[in-house]
Amino acid sequence: MKPNIRALAIFSSIAAVLIFTVVLAAEVTGPPATDLKLAPDLSFSDDSSDNFPIEGKNLSDGSIANDQATVIFFGTANCWNTAREAERLVRLYPQYKDKIRFVVVDLRSPSRAQRPLIVR
Repeated sequence: MKPNIRALAIFSSIAAVLIFTVVLAAEVTGPPATDLKLAPDLSFSDDSSDNFPIEGKNLSDGSIANDQATVIFFGTANCWNTAREAERLVRLYPQYKDKIRFVVVDLRSPSRAQRPLIVR
């Protein structure tokens, strides 16, 4: 690829991502997930629980902050990896809750606001 064409292709890709992010942020607004804690029946030795491993307020939120970093947690029940990552997220939450917006997505039952965040 010639240098000018390559630069144009890179610029076009970046512009497309930025436009998508702005459109997504503009369309989806709501309060961030708060009071994150681990589900009481969460097990790290058994993946038979049908409950999502994180509990909290505003878990159906799907908005990305324009002026603040956003952490999006994707997970599902019956998954040891989700349980381990949920534990890490909940441990970090108190330290960063005023600096970072948290969005928690249950892939088995995403809210209407969260659906645009999931690429299928």
